[in-house]
Amino acid sequence: MIVLGGLALYGSGLFVIFTPLPFFYFWQKKDLSYNRGWVLASFLISGLLLFFFYHTLLPVAYYSLFFLIGILLAEVLFKNLEIGKGFLLVLGAVFLWSLLLLAVFWYWSGNPIPEFRASLLSLVEQVLSLNQKKSSLSGEELLFMTQYKEVFVDRLIRTTPSLFLVSLATVIWVNLVMARRFFRLSGHDLTSWKVNDKAVWGLIFIGILYFANAYSIRIGWLTDGVINGLVLYGMLYFMQGMAVVASFLGRRPSSLFRMAVYLVIFLFVQTVGFMVIGLGLFDIWFDFRKVRKG
Repeated sequence: MIVLGGLALYGSGLFVIFTPLPFFYFWQKKDLSYNRGWVLASFLISGLLLFFFYHTLLPVAYYSLFFLIGILLAEVLFKNLEIGKGFLLVLGAVFLWSLLLLAVFWYWSGNPIPEFRASLLSLVEQVLSLNQKKSSLSGEELLFMTQYKEVFVDRLIRTTPSLFLVSLATVIWVNLVMARRFFRLSGHDLTSWKVNDKAVWGLIFIGILYFANAYSIRIGWLTDGVINGLVLYGMLYFMQGMAVVASFLGRRPSSLFRMAVYLVIFLFVQTVGFMVIGLGLFDIWFDFRKVRKG
C-alpha cells in the first residue's frame, strides 16, 4: 500500500508534490507497533524499483527527499512542537540531507554544475525558439533575451540555493496543510505562523549590503549571497502574509469565497505575491491577527 501510494504520486507528475503523504500517514499510526519498520521497508522497496526502472540513483535520491519530509512532518505534528520551529527543523534537516546527497554525487560523478548549466541553457533556447514561432514576445524583447540568455542562466544557477530552499519549503508547507485537513489532525494552528520580530534586522542589513555592493563595493560573490538572502526572506514573509490572510478568511463562513481568494493569489502570484510579502512584513509592527482577535 505504501509502495503503491508513494510511487503513484511520485510518477504522477502533477501530484508529485504530495508524495510525502503516504509516508506521513503510516509513520504516525501509533496503533501499529511495526508500522515504522514497514514504512522504512516500503521506502527501500520503492527505491529498488526506481533504480531498476531508471538505471540510475538520481530518482532514488529525489524520492528520498519526499520520504524524509513525510516522516519528519509526522514527528513534528505528534511531538507538539511550535509550528514555526517544527517547520524550520524539517526544512533544515531535508536541506542538509540534500547537501549530503550532492556531496556524494559530486564525489562519485564529478562536478554536476556544467551539465546543469548546459541543460538550463538548452531549455532557455527551446523556450525562446517557441516564443519566436508564436510571436508572443516583441522583436526587441526576443533580441534582448537571446543576447543575455547565458547571463540569465548563470544568474539562475547562482540563485539555485535559495530557489531550492523555497521549493522545499513549498512542498513541506503544502503537505503540512493537506495532512491536517485530510487526516483530521487537531492543534498546530497554521494561522499562528510568525517570523521572529528580530529577524527583520537581518533583512535590513541585507538591504543595506545590497545597495552598498551595487554602488560601491561591487563584489560578485557578495551580490549572489545578498540575492539568495533576499529570496529566503521573501519566502518567510510570504508565509507570514499567507498566515495573516488565512486568519482573516477564517471568519468567513463561505468556503467558496476563501477558495476564490487563494485561487487569485495562486494565479497572480507574480504580482499579488509581493503584496502578500508586504502584508507579512508589516505584520511585525501592526500585528494584524491580534487586531482581528480583538
